[in-house]
Amino acid sequence: MHQLTCNFGTFDLSTGQAGSRLKAWDAADLALLRLEFPASNIAVVGARWGALVVPLWPRIGTVVIDSAAGRAAIERNRSHQGNVPPDHLPRFLSDLVPWHTGHDAVLMRVPQSVDLFDWQLARACHMAQPGAPIAMAAMASTWSGGHTDVIHRLLGSQVSIRGEGKARVAHGVVPHQPPAPDEADLPWVSTQGPDGEQLFSLPGVFSHSRVDPGARALLSALPKRMSHVVDLGCGNGILGLAAKRRGAQTVTFTDDSARAIAAAEETWRAAGLTAADARFVHCDAGADVPEGEADVVLCNPPFHQGRAQTLHIVDAMLLRSRKLLRRGGRLLMVGNRHLRHERRAAGVLAGVRVVADDGRFSVIVARR
Repeated sequence: MHQLTCNFGTFDLSTGQAGSRLKAWDAADLALLRLEFPASNIAVVGARWGALVVPLWPRIGTVVIDSAAGRAAIERNRSHQGNVPPDHLPRFLSDLVPWHTGHDAVLMRVPQSVDLFDWQLARACHMAQPGAPIAMAAMASTWSGGHTDVIHRLLGSQVSIRGEGKARVAHGVVPHQPPAPDEADLPWVSTQGPDGEQLFSLPGVFSHSRVDPGARALLSALPKRMSHVVDLGCGNGILGLAAKRRGAQTVTFTDDSARAIAAAEETWRAAGLTAADARFVHCDAGADVPEGEADVVLCNPPFHQGRAQTLHIVDAMLLRSRKLLRRGGRLLMVGNRHLRHERRAAGVLAGVRVVADDGRFSVIVARR
């Protein structure tokens, strides 16, 4: 836990992720919390671990969040506060459903992906009435000219954009003629995979619009015999799809990102595969996937959270892999060579060995 002090009081907040030293807020969150405007029904878009939600809890109407771990952290952080009313519960929504309207202000964390920001901001303009305040912030290191162009195109030129310490903040109002996004039309991008398959993705999904080189390395090391496979941290579903095409009976796709789960489902459908042979589970590090069923777990784990390098997600996935695998089952994990994932795996699983190494990425196999 770390203490966040702002205009609304002092709050104990945590990311809720074991082994992570990351704070649950940054300068961008603090910049938004310093803004003052009379609002009692606020929409928060792009929430993370609760820095914008918990201090403003009685005034929050809707929270748009993609991460299962982030939503759990928000609820956990709220429950730890003695100064947050317990009887108020905002709506929690993902990008994949229609967003509620009727708010009197919108606060938004600007994502690093300009495409995702464009999509989200166009929809956020419909969450409040014309003339209502809309404020956005991100760390300066992730803000680009593309973000500024999107703001001016969707909100007009009368938006204030300024630097505030290590953050960038934009403050304007909902336009009288906001853009009209098609709620039913998700901004899919299709990429051709190594074997000619169509891989579908949404803005903000890992390796959006390209095939990740780490995934390519793992594909070359897939076992010849697989029965029940878990694609842990599935992204667009490239690994699970390859496992099915190479003989797996069933594949479980799981990811912390709701957008990633939707992408994996679309990739599966596009391949003409039946829904009976797949499960799609939105959860943190496979936490809601049944244990002891898999004979193979495939994992291409992230080693960054935002711009910070961290291995706590790798550690969580290794521990979860041990629980997901049946006795004698195998984990195949890819990682940047310099991070030496095999050393971390050796503390959790048996028979750890490197089976492929192209100088950038290594693929390890370990046994339950």
